[in-house]
Amino acid sequence: MRNIFQKSNSFYIIFIVFLVFFSFIMFLSIPALFDYKKIEKNIKESVESSYPFKIENLTEIEYRFFPSPHLFIKNSEIYLGPNPDKIVGSTENLKIYISIFKLYNFKQIEIKKIDIKNTNFNFDKFSLNLFLKYLNFKKTKKLFIKNSKIFYYDNNKEVLVISILNKLNFFTNDKTNQSKLKINGNLFDTDFDFVWSKDFKNLNKSNFKMKFKNPNITIENFLNNDKKLKNGKIKISFLSDETEIDYNYNDENFNIKTLSNNQFSINGKINLKPFYFNLTSSINDTKIKNLINNILLTYFNYKENIHKNLNGKLNIRFNNLNNAYFTSGFLDFNFADSKLEILNNKLKIKNIGNIYMRNNLFYENKGEIYFVADLQINIKNKDEFHRRFSIPIQKRGALNTIYATIEKNIDKDNFAISNFSINEEPDFDFTLDNIINSEKDYFDNFQKFRNVIKKKFSNIN
Repeated sequence: MRNIFQKSNSFYIIFIVFLVFFSFIMFLSIPALFDYKKIEKNIKESVESSYPFKIENLTEIEYRFFPSPHLFIKNSEIYLGPNPDKIVGSTENLKIYISIFKLYNFKQIEIKKIDIKNTNFNFDKFSLNLFLKYLNFKKTKKLFIKNSKIFYYDNNKEVLVISILNKLNFFTNDKTNQSKLKINGNLFDTDFDFVWSKDFKNLNKSNFKMKFKNPNITIENFLNNDKKLKNGKIKISFLSDETEIDYNYNDENFNIKTLSNNQFSINGKINLKPFYFNLTSSINDTKIKNLINNILLTYFNYKENIHKNLNGKLNIRFNNLNNAYFTSGFLDFNFADSKLEILNNKLKIKNIGNIYMRNNLFYENKGEIYFVADLQINIKNKDEFHRRFSIPIQKRGALNTIYATIEKNIDKDNFAISNFSINEEPDFDFTLDNIINSEKDYFDNFQKFRNVIKKKFSNIN
C-alpha cells in the first residue's frame, strides 16, 4: 500500500512540474500571437523616452523569448532630435529586450535594453552635439552596440573621421545616479578602450579614461562644462611617465598647456575649422636608445599611412638626453596628404657639434626592416672630435663637415656606415639601389663605431 501511495505521489509531483513548466512556456510564448503593428507607436515612444534616439520605419516586428523576451525588428531607422531628416543610421535585426509582464498589458512597453549590431552611424556637428547633450543631461536604459562604425561628416558632407565600434555599452545606474559609457574600438588605425562617466548630482562635470594600445598612451580627462569656453585637465601616461595638461576650447579652437614640469610636455593649438594642429612636445631625461627605437617604429608604421584628414605639425624637442655622447635635439614632423614626413631635425653631439639628417628611407631585406639616413655632421670643435675618436696626430687636419650614410635595423642594435666623406660632399645619389650596393662597415656598439671612424681617417692620404 505504501508503494502505491509513493508511486501516486511521484506521479503528481511529475505532473505538477510538467504543468508549471508548460504554463511557463505558454506564458512566454503567447505574446508571439500579438499584433505588434498595432502597438508600434507605443514601441517608438518607449524607445524615445528611454534613449538618446528614436526609431522610425519599423518592419517585420516579431516577439521572441530566447534567450530572454525581446522584440525583434527586421529593419528600422535611427534618428536624433526632432528633425525628421536627421537619420543617423539604418539597422537590421534590432533587438529590444522588454518586461513580459508589462507586455501583457499590451499598451505598456517597458524596455530593459536594446541590442544593435553591424550598423553604420552617420554624424555631423549638429547630430553629434545633440547626442552629447543627451549624454550629459539625461539618463538612459541599457544600450549595447557591436561590430559597427561611426562616420563623422564635415559641413561639405565629406567624411572627416571613421571610428570602429567593436563593443559599446551605455547605461544609467539608478541606484548610484551615474551614467557610464564603455567603448572598445579603433580610431585613426589605433585600437583603444574608452570609459566615460557622469554623476547626475553634478551635471556640469564629467570624466573619461581613454587607453590607446599602439602607441601605449593612457589619457584621463576631467571636464568642467559650465562656461562658453570649456576647460578641463588631462592626465597622460606615456613612456612610464605621467603628465598633467590644462586645456580650454570653444567651437573653433582647442588650446593645450602642460602644467607639470617632468619628462614629457605638450603645448600648442588645434584649429577645428578646418582641422589643423600646431603642437610642440618636449621629452626630457630619457635614454636615446629607447627614444630612437620608439620614433623609428612609429615613423615606419605611419610614414605612408596617416589618416587623410589628420593635418598639422608636431615639433618634438629632446632635452637633457641620458647619454654620454648626445645632449639634445629636435624633430619637426609634418602631417599632410596621408603622409608623415620630417621637415627639420638636429641632434647635438656633446662638445663636438651637431648632426643633420638630409634624407631618409626604409627598405626590407630578408624579412628585416632597415632605416637609412643621409647625414651631415657639422664639427664645431675638431680637437674634441679628434680626442674622442683617437684620431692619429698626423691625420688631424682641417675638419668642418663629415658626410655619411648610416643604416640601422629597426628591431636590432645593428648599424652600418657607408659613403663617408670629410669636408666634401660625396658623389652619391641617395637611392635604394645605390645604398644596397654601397661598401659598408658594420658595428653594434660605440667602441666598434670609434674604430670604424679611426680607420676612415687613417686611410686618408
